[in-house]
Amino acid sequence: MQIQMILPFQLWAVDSLIKVFSDTPPEKSDLIEVNCAQNEYQSAQFAITAQKQLGKVTIEIGKMTHESGYILPPENISWNFVGYVSVKAKYLQHT
Repeated sequence: MQIQMILPFQLWAVDSLIKVFSDTPPEKSDLIEVNCAQNEYQSAQFAITAQKQLGKVTIEIGKMTHESGYILPPENISWNFVGYVSVKAKYLQHT
């Protein structure tokens, strides 16, 4: 018998070019791939899908490790928290 724990939220990685809406289903991913050259910037996006209202959400960024063993230290990572932005239409309709 398997017991499934139901969490109040899901944290998932999503391509930074994808808009995440309130009804976007979470992707099953615990890995995000970031590629860039030295002295470049690269974006990545994580989404939190909540099953109920969350309060006092905090984020902690740890070191990111490449499969070669290179470690990107947390002090070289910056982030911005963006809450849900309400839009009237998901897609632009051209006439």
